Amino acid sequence: MGTPAHAPVETRALPGREGLGGTPADPRQARPVTVRALLIGLAFMVYFAARGPGGIGGFHLAPGSLVVLFLLAAVANPLLRRAGRRPLSAGELIVVWAMLAVGLVNDLSFYLTVSVVGPFYYATPENGWARLFHDYLPRWLFPQDPNAIRWFFEGLPKEQGVPWGAWAAALTPWLLFAALFYGMMFCISALVRRQWSDRERFSFPIVQIPVEIALAGQSCAGGLFGTWIFWAGALVPITLHLTNGLAQHFPSIPRVPLLFSMDGLLQQGPWLEVRPLVCIVIFAVIGFSFLLPLEISLSFAFFFLFYKLECYLGGLFGAQMHVAQAYICKEFCQDQEIGAFLAIFGGVLYGARAHLREAWHSAFRAGRKADEGEAMPYRWAYLGLFGSLAGMTVWLWLAGVHPLLALLCLALFVVIAVVVAWAVTGGGQFFMQNSFAPLNVMMAGIGSGPIGPGSFTMLRITQMIFMYDMRSLQMPTLLHGFKASDACGVQRASMAKAMALALVVAVLVGTATHIWYASHHSAVKIGGWGYLDAPRLPGLHIVEVFNNPKELSFIKLLWIGGGALFTTWLLALRMRYFWFPLHPIGFAFAGSYAMYTVWFSFFIGWLLKLLVTRYGGMRGYLFLRPFFLGLVLGDCLMASFWAIVGTFTKVGYPPFSGVA
Repeated sequence: MGTPAHAPVETRALPGREGLGGTPADPRQARPVTVRALLIGLAFMVYFAARGPGGIGGFHLAPGSLVVLFLLAAVANPLLRRAGRRPLSAGELIVVWAMLAVGLVNDLSFYLTVSVVGPFYYATPENGWARLFHDYLPRWLFPQDPNAIRWFFEGLPKEQGVPWGAWAAALTPWLLFAALFYGMMFCISALVRRQWSDRERFSFPIVQIPVEIALAGQSCAGGLFGTWIFWAGALVPITLHLTNGLAQHFPSIPRVPLLFSMDGLLQQGPWLEVRPLVCIVIFAVIGFSFLLPLEISLSFAFFFLFYKLECYLGGLFGAQMHVAQAYICKEFCQDQEIGAFLAIFGGVLYGARAHLREAWHSAFRAGRKADEGEAMPYRWAYLGLFGSLAGMTVWLWLAGVHPLLALLCLALFVVIAVVVAWAVTGGGQFFMQNSFAPLNVMMAGIGSGPIGPGSFTMLRITQMIFMYDMRSLQMPTLLHGFKASDACGVQRASMAKAMALALVVAVLVGTATHIWYASHHSAVKIGGWGYLDAPRLPGLHIVEVFNNPKELSFIKLLWIGGGALFTTWLLALRMRYFWFPLHPIGFAFAGSYAMYTVWFSFFIGWLLKLLVTRYGGMRGYLFLRPFFLGLVLGDCLMASFWAIVGTFTKVGYPPFSGVA
């Protein structure tokens, strides 16, 4: 995967931003994490994990982390200077941001709690869940106190407390699996960091704004904060979201539409297959797309529309196109994306072969060490990776999964995780999801019969908790933290420890808080997709497969093979022709819910950057770059602001124009 795919010329030599597409920072000059930064990061992490308002997460750029960074840099530091105290350095600011970013992206606390009780609470005589698959659920992994399950969904009776003993007994083994799972993420991130950051020079668009804010907070001259066009950019989403937020509270105030549904125009014949289709204006996405190479932002929009064209043609010729279970895309698109992921992963391995060979030799052969300044020594990264995979395989075997199937599932997840991280760090998509999970690949390759009911049941539950929602994948955020530490002079190993500590706190405090909050307020009354739909998804899928076993399908294999070949062709064109305008990153995620929501904003960002660079050149780009950074900050500020307001008014205002 060559440099042209990810490193726009304009980000390679920006002054004061070493490590953001420029010369890698010298690890010998980096400083360790300070106690002050660690305590500030942990304090905010505990606050947000305990459901403190304003901690919007669930994205590869958690808005809450950027808001805290901005407040520390723009408000706290000037106050410290005025009081004659030492302000937070850029390194300290970026450590706080990275700790919050990796903690707020954590959705394990939510998915774990709802997934271990949902199969029991939603089991009824009519759906037959207890008869069909409850025997395959090990008692040591699920609460055995019926009250713990019922009270979670219906609320605690008066004078009753949360049955913490039942919860602790069930969740302790899951948290052990989580430790191995996250350990694997840290090890993979440490192994690929140098290849993607220093050799291929990914542009890391998401990291650019926190680094700019951290540097501005350290600078007495103001840096980014002293640029009027930055504030002009922030004012755009602030003004519009303030207006629409007030309209949400007071219906007499007119609303500025930012979401436009096209479904009303798609009501006849093959056009019905194109639905759903929406155009959403998301300012943060527009801001990030301006930082991307034109071919990447164009590809996100182009291949989404290409997928919709496939749907139209399928409807025109009367093809049956079923929607993939638990996803928004059609099954054929899911298969295409599986092929695309496999091809991209192969390309990533091929491109990194020299680096991985060098890392292996450095880890296990005497001689020159190539891991100086890395997040962890390569020996520990390789041993940790293999050890984590082995530990998770044994855990799944004890839970009733055949060891070979467990290892296959974990290997497929590694493929997915690497490709998603590759796309986020190089493609700047802060809301990235794929349209399949490991079990979808396994059933496409061997059918559901060879998997068996016991293995399928536990793999489906485990997949829902750890492998379903890739917005909560830690690997991109870890790589963002390492890249930001380079730019702000923080030791990577020290940064890795700070992020690991923040993640532990986020998981433990967040899990306990989810249980307490749902039990006291009733998950059923809280409602929403998270408490009414998500707990049912594994059970519904298990029963569907049990009642209608999935056979090996030649047609599905053709779609997978076609997706892999088409992606390989795109990769070959990009390697041969620098000018080729399309990137396979768009094809790999074309049918995902993320692309459904952000394609239009990527198109706007691509068009604006095309016009600016064509008529204004590099000077125009550099002049307007702070404006688009301001769009990102303004969107994040409003997401947190309305989350805080909603805590008191009980009126919700979904952030990012309704995406979440």
